[in-house]
Amino acid sequence: MSHVNKRGPIFLSDTAALLGIGHPDEEGALYLEFEQQLQITVSLETHDIDSVLMYAEIGDTPGGDEYLRDICQANFLGAGTADAVLALRSDEPIVCIFQRVYVDVYSPQAFLPVLQAFCNVAAIWQQRLRRYA
Repeated sequence: MSHVNKRGPIFLSDTAALLGIGHPDEEGALYLEFEQQLQITVSLETHDIDSVLMYAEIGDTPGGDEYLRDICQANFLGAGTADAVLALRSDEPIVCIFQRVYVDVYSPQAFLPVLQAFCNVAAIWQQRLRRYA
């Protein structure tokens, strides 16, 4: 029997209030604009345990394969991504970064630095990808 946590919607609403951005949409997502036109999506995932998924599309897939080595090395043990994951979309040539955070681990206040760190890492990788273009 799985444990279903109902804390997720409150967590996301409280996070939105702390950020001063209103409320999550009806599908449980917040859309944040970060530096240099980087859009970060924070969406509620309610499977067995509530979590939020931070996600950003950070750029088109560069030409050549040099960037793949950089991405793979960064993903190794999360060393170059602060525990986020860099990936290529399977349906479009876009590089993405994502990270799942379980709401039982953080309060909305404690989550804000995690969100800020994710945004910073996404912005850094967006700049790194532009070097390969």
